[in-house]
Amino acid sequence: MSGVLDIDLGWKNLLKELRGLSKKEIKAGIQGGKTKDGTADLVTVATVQEFGAMIFQHPKVKKDGSFANNGRFAKKSKANFSSTHRSMGRLIIIPERSFIRATFDEKSDEIGERAEAAVTAIINGADVSKALARTGQYIEGEIKRKIGSGPFTPNSPATIRKKKSSKPLIDTGHMRQSVRYEIGDRSDE
Repeated sequence: MSGVLDIDLGWKNLLKELRGLSKKEIKAGIQGGKTKDGTADLVTVATVQEFGAMIFQHPKVKKDGSFANNGRFAKKSKANFSSTHRSMGRLIIIPERSFIRATFDEKSDEIGERAEAAVTAIINGADVSKALARTGQYIEGEIKRKIGSGPFTPNSPATIRKKKSSKPLIDTGHMRQSVRYEIGDRSDE
């Protein structure tokens, strides 16, 4: 009697690894935290820079009716007075300075090549987490490079006076240092 001998040369394990890989994702960008001075959420600051924003500032008024801060404006949450007068507020426009989306747009081919290389490495026996980590490290580095190199809409004269620098997105360097990648389960959002 003759029969067929089925010898598994690792195929079942490879299929298991690839199925597991299909449930993973790499998230790159600002994952959380506070600004260096602790006054703002870093994700919010990064989002404002990434997409731009319009912020209306209201004056703060003392009990005697005079303006606090030498009449300078404050965020509504910090103001104790608001008015519908035309001269009682100001609109600040923060231009879009995409550093995450722009990185993905500019580096999509390279990111794709790195992802393909990760799959090939896994097929050849590499650990899934380590293979994905190499891709994540590449994306993290490219986002950090984008923050440093731009090009971005220049800072306003008022921002330049405040920061003592004309370089957009760079003040203390904290946001750039906070760019991270994470490997996690796919959210399928």
